Amino acid sequence: MAPHDSPYVYLCDSLANWKPSLEVKWELKRLGIPFKPDSWDVRQLEDDGWFFDRTKSHSAVSQEVQGARVALCAYPNYTATGRRTWHEVWTAMESKVPVIVIKYASGTEQPELRSLLSNSVWINARYNDGVVQQVVQAAKLLLNPPAFQAQIEIPRRQVITISNSYWREAMKALGAAPELLHQVSPHSFENIVGELLQSDGFKVEVTNRTRDGGFDVIAYHETMLGSNLFLVECKKWAPGNPVDVGVVRSVYGVLEMQGASAAAIVTTSRFTSDAMNLAQPFAKRLFLHDFDHLKAWIHKYNQMQSC
Repeated sequence: MAPHDSPYVYLCDSLANWKPSLEVKWELKRLGIPFKPDSWDVRQLEDDGWFFDRTKSHSAVSQEVQGARVALCAYPNYTATGRRTWHEVWTAMESKVPVIVIKYASGTEQPELRSLLSNSVWINARYNDGVVQQVVQAAKLLLNPPAFQAQIEIPRRQVITISNSYWREAMKALGAAPELLHQVSPHSFENIVGELLQSDGFKVEVTNRTRDGGFDVIAYHETMLGSNLFLVECKKWAPGNPVDVGVVRSVYGVLEMQGASAAAIVTTSRFTSDAMNLAQPFAKRLFLHDFDHLKAWIHKYNQMQSC
């Protein structure tokens, strides 16, 4: 794979099918984000025909894709751009270049292409007025160093899947410098905890940001003996601001009220001695995970990914 010396976004041929693609280009230019190519080899004509100008070789296309930090493509991928986009996407996957997929139409399923793109970032463009900003935000998310990407957020309703490659890189960065957890936003911290839980075999739902129910993440674990429901409260607090007894009491109250199997409080800080003493009698149902535990959890995640 070509080294990512000068990060840029690669724009796949299939974007020629998606009308707002020019707005994406303008927004990338406005923000000073480099992209390639400057123009596509194919464009739609007014009579619904297509104009082809295949001056660029497959080898040249491969080099541009391999040198990118992230690629954008549109789904479905119509015949006019079909062969080129397949080549671009396949090259991106082989070169471990993350792909952002803009789903802009329904009624046309391409299972082979969908399968190839299954671990990509999918953004729903239908009935979505803010899609251009979301696509550009997603590109920024994958262009910048992972430890700082988490401050750039995409509305979760519009994101169908976050790529595995993104999480691998982000967790590597956090494993090397765990103190960077203090720089992410609270909602991004919830997503990090959700990914850690998912890697441990849980089905995870990060709750609505406006919800005030005493927990941020719902985790389900299915076993032969039945289903277990875990409630997780995330506290992205500064190191000098420990989680006190009031938070532990509140979470335990929610645990009992919801009838869940267990609950946990995960923090980038630590717990006061009173908080730990209050939780001790309920140690089999109420778990306290501080910054040191988080570091160990991320280390375990990275070990599992390297196997």
